[in-house]
This record gives sequence, C-alpha cells and structure tokens, in this order.
Amino acid sequence: MMTAALLCLSSLLAPAGDRVTGTAFQTRSVARGTQGMAATSIPLATLAAVDILRAGGSAVDAAIAANAVQCVAEPTGCGVGGDLFAMVWDPRARAVVGLESSGSSPATLTLEEFQRRGLQRIPAYGPLPISVPGCVQGWCDLHARYGVLPLAQVLAPAIRAAKEGVPITDLVAHYWERSVTRLGNEANFLSEMTLAGRAPRAGEVWKNPRLAVVLERVAKEGRAGFYEGVSAQAIASSVQAAGGFLSVTDLQEHRALWTQPVSLDYRGVSVWELPPPGQGIAALQILGMLEGRDVRSLGRMSEAYVHAFVEAKKLAFEDRARWYADPAFAQVPVAGLLADEYLSQRAQRIGDSAAKQVDAGNPALEQGDTICAKQLPRYGQRCRGERVGLCAARPRRDVRSHARARQHLRAQEAPVPHHHPLPVDQGRRAMGRLRADGWRDATAGARADCHQLGGLWARPASRR
Repeated sequence: MMTAALLCLSSLLAPAGDRVTGTAFQTRSVARGTQGMAATSIPLATLAAVDILRAGGSAVDAAIAANAVQCVAEPTGCGVGGDLFAMVWDPRARAVVGLESSGSSPATLTLEEFQRRGLQRIPAYGPLPISVPGCVQGWCDLHARYGVLPLAQVLAPAIRAAKEGVPITDLVAHYWERSVTRLGNEANFLSEMTLAGRAPRAGEVWKNPRLAVVLERVAKEGRAGFYEGVSAQAIASSVQAAGGFLSVTDLQEHRALWTQPVSLDYRGVSVWELPPPGQGIAALQILGMLEGRDVRSLGRMSEAYVHAFVEAKKLAFEDRARWYADPAFAQVPVAGLLADEYLSQRAQRIGDSAAKQVDAGNPALEQGDTICAKQLPRYGQRCRGERVGLCAARPRRDVRSHARARQHLRAQEAPVPHHHPLPVDQGRRAMGRLRADGWRDATAGARADCHQLGGLWARPASRR
C-alpha cells in the first residue's frame, strides 16, 4: 500500500509530459505489438477491436466493431447517421484502396428551395443540411470485401454496449454538454440524447437501447436493415416532419464508391488521402507547400513553426472552397492542385506576417480541368459525422440522424458561391471533413469537436 501511495504521489508531482526517455511532447511510450493493434479515442472501442482481432477477425472487422462502439460511447463525434471514409491496404492488390461513403443531398432539395426561403447560407443545424447517412453502407461494403467474421459478431460489442450502457469519458461529456445548449431546440434531441434534459456527466453510464435495435437490424439484414424498412421510414419521416427533404427513396438508392486514393511524397514519406468530394487533399497541399522549408529548424510549436503551417492552411483551404467538389458533377483538377510547380508557386505567398486575405489559385490554367489484415499491412478506417441534432421521432426513436453541410460548402458559406464550379442541386455528395494521411491527421477543421480517428492492422490468419 505504501509503494502504491508513493507511486501515485510521484506521478502527481511530475510535470505534465515529463519523461525519463523518449520524445518530451509524448505523454506515453509508443505502443508496440506483434499480433495486431488498434487505436481509437474511446478505450472500450479499442478493446472491442482487440477482441475481434483475437477472435480471428480482419483489421476491417476490428475497425467496424470499434466504430460501432464509438457510435454508442461518442455520439458527439460519430454515429450511424454520419458518413464514412476509409483507406485500406489491400494485400492482394498490393495497393491502398479507398471507400467514400458520404451521402448525397436529397433528390428533391433544389437551389430554388433555398432561394424561396430567402436563405443566403445553408444552416449549420436543423433539417436542411441533412444528407443521406453513409456510415452503415460503408460498414457493409468494407465487410463484404475484407471481412472474415460474420457481421453479427462484429457488431455484437456495440449492441451489448448500447443495451447495457457505457461510462462516458470526460471529453465526450464536455462536448455533449455543449451540444445540449446548441441543439436543444432540434426535433427530438432532448428526449433522445439527454438524461432528463441534461447531458450525461463524466463517468455516468449512458444506454441507448433504441440504437441497439438498429444495430441488431443491420447485424441481421445488412444494409437493408438501415436503408430500407422500419429504420428508413423512421429517418425519412422524422426529417420531413421537421421540414427537411430526405426520403425513403434517397436512403434506398444510396451507394458507397470505391475510389483510388492519391498520394504525395513528403521528405521521402508517401502520404495518402482520399480524393474529393473529401477534403483530404488539403493536407497534401499543405505538406507540399512546406516541402521547401526547413521546418525542423523552426522548432516544434514555435511562433515561426505555427505561422508557416497556418499560412499554408489558409492557402489550401481557399483552394478547397474554390475547387473541391463532387467529381460526379464537376471536373476537379486534383493533379493540378498537387503539382509540384503549383504548390511551389502557392508557397511563395507565405510571408513573414499573417495574411489577412488570400485567394484561391488556378491550377486549371496549367494542368487543365482533369483532374491492416493479410500480410502485416495496416487496415485503417476513418469515420466522422456532423451533428445537426435531429433525431428520429417516436414511436421509432431508434435512429439518430446526423448530417453535414452540402458537398461543396462549409456550413456557413453561401449556398451558391459564384466562383464555385458546382451549384447547389439534387443528389450531390457531401464534402468529407476527414483528414487522414499516411495515417496521420495533418490539419484541423472548423469543428474539431466532431473529430474521430482509428487505425488498425493485424497479422495474417492462416486462411488469408
């Protein structure tokens, strides 16, 4: 007892981040393993992933299991009503493959509707920014291609967590409390996502039996358990009752897209991102603009270091607002945006003082408008969702509807910026706010409280 007490006292007296060895800014030693690894923002989700790996599941099985648990334990950051983006190392193809499962805008929501309502901006909350939730479709497509265990077994930890409850972490409790203030007036939010009108406190057990019902449908029926039948009817009717446009047909017709990730070499390291409609290539642009600078000499988190990254981010985000779009409806100059010459030109605009205003570049002028599991690879799954606070109404209050702003817009930009190649219209996919990378998060978004990352890899099973 005395030893334990002394150890606790020693840890309390030590400065934050003080380490005997290793990098000073790290708070713990590097995790290492030989059979597999999992990393999430919720310990229970990480444990679920490890259990799936131990049961012989693939890294994708483990990623889905972890993400589903996070839907229960971290609804401030993700949920079945959100979208999903994934990059997977495919050992058979010996390549990185991508899955983009962001939802389209409702087919009946038009630019004219925004104009009729006198809206100059898409609201950040409420029914209008709601697009088709892509998360569950992403789970099912990933599992169909890379899963080993039955989907019911993969979702079992999340179903159990939703029924029996999970203790809420400090950070989730903090953001949940903020959400009550922001979203308390949204349809069904208080009845579905609070405890008698307040957020769960840190350490309090949160149960979501209605979410368990939805997950059980998905476990049994696959995508049909969410995009058809009772769940689809509950989502569509609740959105429409609140004044939105999402329909059962929108849900039924949703499909995810397998895509080819793009990469950039940064000081000898290949950094991978998903192409638009996601915004991941902004991270590649930032790195490309900083390639010619001696960043190390600036000193980590020094004023000069932060200035260089912030100014590069300003330039990349202006390009994002101008050029990133749904490639099904617009030609996105991805190659031009990532070209060495273009990024070098953009980098020259980074001065010694903060730029008060920056403009988007024009890569089209030069480039044209063209734009882990079986061998010891890592299988990385990345997922996030935006909150709008709308929940499915009684009597089927078992689906929480999340959404994000429309494909080419941040939540508080005009619906039809005159300079953007893609006007608001039906059926276009939402911009993913994910920034993943050679498996490192490289930039911060406007709503960091919605951020969630996960990465997994596994030793090959004998059958693989």
